[in-house]
Amino acid sequence: MSRVQGMEIACPEGWADRSMLVLTAPPGASGIAANLVVTRDVLAGGGQAPADIARRIEAHVEGEIKRWKGKPGYAELMRRHATPDLPTAEMRLVWTDGAEPLAQWLSFLPADPDTVVMAAATAPRGDMAALEPQFHAMLETLRLT
Repeated sequence: MSRVQGMEIACPEGWADRSMLVLTAPPGASGIAANLVVTRDVLAGGGQAPADIARRIEAHVEGEIKRWKGKPGYAELMRRHATPDLPTAEMRLVWTDGAEPLAQWLSFLPADPDTVVMAAATAPRGDMAALEPQFHAMLETLRLT
């Protein structure tokens, strides 16, 4: 059974629940709405020791970078950061949707030894600095159940 935002639906055997949380701001001057999307994904190499999760998250991030570099409109990877003492990682990139350059901040953290939570904050590049405190505040309220 999958539950999100007061809705519930049965997930048949063999299917995967890929529920997302999507929060959007009102459209800005460019007409584009900033958003925060939170998803879960299965980490490759399941069943390994929990202590190995940092390496597995890092491999997941490498896969995301390769996927992004193959997309039309991908501009640049601004920064990539792995937290040495925690099994978390982040990357920041810029890409173009039509004529508007978009900034995206992706954070990766473990939900359990086989699952990674990814939070993707996206905004027009010129608006990201002003919106980043709101993105941080929203992520501070995230609770995994």
